[in-house]
Amino acid sequence: SRRDAAREEALRLYGECLRSSPWDEDLRLAVGELLRRAGRAAEAADWFEEGLAHGCDSARSLFAHAASLFEAGRFDEARRLVSRRLDRMPRPGELPAHALETLEYWRAKGLLVPPEEHRP
Repeated sequence: SRRDAAREEALRLYGECLRSSPWDEDLRLAVGELLRRAGRAAEAADWFEEGLAHGCDSARSLFAHAASLFEAGRFDEARRLVSRRLDRMPRPGELPAHALETLEYWRAKGLLVPPEEHRP
């Protein structure tokens, strides 16, 4: 479809930009979100994992990573990521309301473990 072609072209262009700045967090976030919205959540999760290993760990990136893991059905990994990085998770104003509502839901359901209780 036209939308798929535009998305693939955007991914190609982002790829060109990333050659000169491979760990630019904004670029990596844009690519990961494009992959996730294209139904490629597992690929997006792996993409965010690679970025995390190189310091791309803003609240927005961490939440997008967790969302990708969740959408890929990797629930335990999503829970561990959020629990492990709870101190870096978004605060009001850093993400859209629906994203914050998701985090609150996870907290209310006991899906998040405070960092001091986390077991590797």
